[in-house]
Amino acid sequence: MEKRGQVTIFIIIAVLVVGAVALFFTLRGGVEKEEVYAPEVAPIQNYVQECLEETTLDSIYFNSLQGGYFSAPRNSMDVSFVSVPVYFYNNVSRIPLKEVLENELSKTIEDGILFCLDFESFEEQGYNVLTSGEPKVNVKMLEERVDVKMNYLVTLSKGDFSKQFKSFEKQVDFDYLGKYEVVKEFLQLQETDPEYVFLTELENLGAEKGFNSKLVAIQDTGDYFYNFIYPAEINKEQTYMYSFVVKY
Repeated sequence: MEKRGQVTIFIIIAVLVVGAVALFFTLRGGVEKEEVYAPEVAPIQNYVQECLEETTLDSIYFNSLQGGYFSAPRNSMDVSFVSVPVYFYNNVSRIPLKEVLENELSKTIEDGILFCLDFESFEEQGYNVLTSGEPKVNVKMLEERVDVKMNYLVTLSKGDFSKQFKSFEKQVDFDYLGKYEVVKEFLQLQETDPEYVFLTELENLGAEKGFNSKLVAIQDTGDYFYNFIYPAEINKEQTYMYSFVVKY
């Protein structure tokens, strides 16, 4: 009798556990369903996210030509139509911190996002779209992607329907962090012998990481303009390039 009683207790406990698990997933599913946007909201949500992705990629390509900067720092050199920062001088790597690149990218996106956003097509469909303030962007460079969050007040209304957006988020599939880490790795090598131009090592690194390196001597200064070109990364027919200057 005692064993049968124990078996009954175990069965009851098992049923309660299974029920609790089922309830958890049911409730969680309910929350997820509540977060699904209504048909009236989804188009504008998707539109802003697409704009955010497009502007982020454009900004990454532009900033990388200027060594990760929106506004070139004081210690930069004019090369062609851009100002390129000096990443190596006085025998030490001066590559900016990742957080600096994130901040500079945020500025570039803020500067360009309103050129992409145009709500006229929604207004032609009978929607009333109101915006307030200026976009404020925060980005995080993560492995193989860039996470973008934009705080921007957008109010969408049509008849009795009204929805207010306070922020938009988008994950952009581009390994900006990886490209930055490659440059960082090369500059660490340069520190081992500040006067030596590591051509063979640079070629090997490029073969491993998927870029072609181009070096240009800047007049007779002893400075070199480095350009890491990634043929496989193309945005709007523009090949991705990461540029910086080394002073030997």
